[in-house]
Amino acid sequence: TPAKSPRRTPRRNTPRRNTPRASARKQAPPPSTTPQPKKTPHKTPRRSTRKSSARRKSTRLSTRKSTRVCDNTPKMTPRRKTEAVKQRQSTRLKKKQQTRMKEFKEQREKELNEHEERAQLAEEIRPRLRYQCKYLSPRELINKFYPNNRLKSRASRDAIRRTMKRAMVKYHPDRMRQASMDESVRAAEIFQILNEVYSEL
Repeated sequence: TPAKSPRRTPRRNTPRRNTPRASARKQAPPPSTTPQPKKTPHKTPRRSTRKSSARRKSTRLSTRKSTRVCDNTPKMTPRRKTEAVKQRQSTRLKKKQQTRMKEFKEQREKELNEHEERAQLAEEIRPRLRYQCKYLSPRELINKFYPNNRLKSRASRDAIRRTMKRAMVKYHPDRMRQASMDESVRAAEIFQILNEVYSEL
């Protein structure tokens, strides 16, 4: 009978012995103070992005052809450009003329309406004023329409004419432009009455 081999005992989780090999594995190397160069990954060489002269020419030709094919509009010659500019100018002038004509018509209508209103007011005011001033002397007219006249009791004819002129300046239509319509119409009627008396003097 063959001899039996010695029975192996199971391995237990026992700490390793402090053999020289195990101690060398355990101890980490001391950190080095010198800076180490970084490892760069290996790059594969790329093809140059710059196109060759032949390729550039081909792209130029292709773009030119494409623009010509896409643009169906005729090419603008200098003559056509001048025609287009003239057409724009003519349209602008027409628009300006139309706006001016509209403004002119509106202004004309406004003036006509004002003139009609003035005529109606004058017809209402004139007879009353004429009746009030019918039997008044030049001195009394001056005292009525120009009270601060500084006329003396025995004033000469020239002095009365001068004060009458000052009263006319006060009621002149050019001075009553910013006043209301009633006031301006009344002033114009007074101016006419004073002017008639001044001409008689």
